[in-house]
This record gives sequence, C-alpha cells and structure tokens, in this order.
Amino acid sequence: TPVLNLTLGPPEKPIFRLYKSEASLSSNSMAGLPQVRLYKGDLAIVGWPDLRMNRALIEFRSKEIDLIGLQLLHPTDDRGTLELTGTISPSKQDQLSSLSVSLNSFLVDGLVGPQLGRLISGRIDSVSITKSNYFSFLPVENSTPVLDIAFGVSPTSTIQMQGFPFLFGISQLLDEDEWFEKPVFDSDATGVIHREKGVVSFRNLNLVSKGRIAIQGDLAMTADQLLSGTLRVGLAEAMILKTSPLKSMVGPPKDGFRWIELTIGGSANSPTDNFKDLYTGATSAKESEPTAPDRKESSFEELTRPR
Repeated sequence: TPVLNLTLGPPEKPIFRLYKSEASLSSNSMAGLPQVRLYKGDLAIVGWPDLRMNRALIEFRSKEIDLIGLQLLHPTDDRGTLELTGTISPSKQDQLSSLSVSLNSFLVDGLVGPQLGRLISGRIDSVSITKSNYFSFLPVENSTPVLDIAFGVSPTSTIQMQGFPFLFGISQLLDEDEWFEKPVFDSDATGVIHREKGVVSFRNLNLVSKGRIAIQGDLAMTADQLLSGTLRVGLAEAMILKTSPLKSMVGPPKDGFRWIELTIGGSANSPTDNFKDLYTGATSAKESEPTAPDRKESSFEELTRPR
C-alpha cells in the first residue's frame, strides 16, 4: 500500500502535516471525481498536541478539496474521536477555510495539551451551538488557525478539576473534605475550548455538582504555560453553614449557591489564585467587629494546615 505524506500551507511552515498514512486512489463518487482514502497516520497541526489519524476520505474538485471526513484519535486513546469535515481552498490564499468539528468521548488533554489538561480533565462531546465547533485557517505562511469547540461532558464520563490552591483551601475549611480538592462533575459540565495565536482557553466554563459546588468563568494558558482568568466559585448553602470563615467570604445566594470571585494566575505547573487574600480580608474585617473577650479567629494557615 502506498504511503502518503501530505502538507497544507507553505512547506517550511505547514498549517498541518499528515505523515505515514496509507492511501488509495479511486473515482467512485457519484460525480466521478477522484477520491483518496487514507488509513492511519500521524497528524501535526500547528500549535496543537500531536494527534493520530484513524481514517479519512478526501474528494478533489477543480481548485477545492472536499474533506468528506477526517477522523482523529488521541495519541494514547482509541475510544474517543475528533472528526473534521468541510471544504479547503488551498490555492485561494485570501479565502478562509473553515472545517466543522465534532467530538465523541474525546479526552480533554488531546485538545488543550497535557499541562492544562492536568488541571481540567475528562471525556467530552461536542455540543451544537451557533458560531462554534469549527477549525478555520488561511492557507498562507504564518497563518493563525483558530479552533473553537463547544463541549459537554460525555454521558459515560466525568470532568475533574484539580491543582488550584482555592480547592485545597475550601477542602480544609470544610473539615478536610478531600472531595473538594479534586471535585468531579458528571451530568452538568459544559464550556468552550478555544485555540488561537498560541493561547488555549476554556471559555464559558460551567461545572456544577448540585448541593456542593459550582465553578464558572474563563481560564487561559499561553504558549509559555502561563495562566490567567477569572473563576466564580459557588458553594451550596449547606456547605457554608459548616464554617464561619466561608460565610464572611461569599456573596448573597444566587442559583442555589453563594459565590466567590477568584483571579487565576501562575503557571500550569503551579497555579495561583487569591483565595487566601480573600480569606485574610474577610477574617480581618470580622476581627475588627466587637467580640467577646479573649475570642480569637484562627489564621488561614492554621485552618488549612493538614491534620
């Protein structure tokens, strides 16, 4: 079987490169146009984690290429799939090519990379919404491809968040409840993954565990693995009643939760947030109020020190 290596875009800086694929040529389409069937191979898209190609069907007509289907796999997982379909105009350098994207039980880190995928992990499906679920690019040098995928957690999976200081802080303030260090979200977990100009981000993130915690907002990582974003963290009223420090930090009830707004920074390997600062401010304000003699609030370090 012939082995095919294929590049799209300038040879020195291709937008994507397919290599080590098996190819067969035919003209079996209804219109009699030439078709290429591809089987297996490796796919490198500029700025993305490497992916494996499972199979593809491509049809050529005049100066355009119809990608009838290109199915991709995670580097180490055969269960989930990512599929691209649409039309590419490689000779029209001023015409944006936009491919439709669909996901089925695809691992998050296959789209956002292992660093950001360590913080938010799980299997996701694409969700149909307007102005999303596309991969667009110009077939020119230094093109900046854009990926935008609206997602929801796969029915047989969960999404997990971990690694942020605020999760550990909440866990310790809630009587060392370890679940809050690595909360999992099953049926109610959605968002948008966006890649552009070296930045990968979660937008409109909405992770909800009823009766426990909700996390909403945006989180981005640069090519240098620096983090930025704002997350709104909601805690159920029953959780708040367990500890007076949290009662001083949260806002009024809304949508079944009481909320804290956090600023995210640091790096993917060592995220930071301002949970400790908010705690210190809340307890300082409380200590300035008239209190009974000899009453003293515990410090953040004391309350969050593992026992």
